[in-house]
Amino acid sequence: MRKEFPLTGVPYSQSVRLSAMIKGVLIVNNHGKARIVKFYEHVVRPYPDAEQQAVIRDIYTQVSKRSDTLCNFLEGRCLVFVETLDKCFENVCELDLIFHSDKVHYVLDEIVMGGMVLETNINEILTAVNEMNRLDSNSTKRSLPGTGKK
Repeated sequence: MRKEFPLTGVPYSQSVRLSAMIKGVLIVNNHGKARIVKFYEHVVRPYPDAEQQAVIRDIYTQVSKRSDTLCNFLEGRCLVFVETLDKCFENVCELDLIFHSDKVHYVLDEIVMGGMVLETNINEILTAVNEMNRLDSNSTKRSLPGTGKK
């Protein structure tokens, strides 16, 4: 008989792989407003949005109790994401996360895909981001009226 986790239906034999998986990435400001949210493990319960909001509230409650001088990571050991954003935005701030969320998500997708870390070399990540920026600027130039290009 195959034994499974009750909520997800995942076999116990896969539990080691799942425990190493990144469940989500949350960036929350000092007032509890989520700026970047990306879940890699889908919530199987009847109200997934409510469950995700509860997770965000719980995490904010945990990290807001700490001093303002401390960086808050839960189960986090690697600063590749923060360092890459610092290099992309030249000292990243909350406004960068708000107005360039597409770029932030692209950087995150270069590092983590489906909950598994794919790349930790900052130079490789920056190369991919710069290539994406180059392609994006070329497509924007071609689509703007009055540029003389089709």
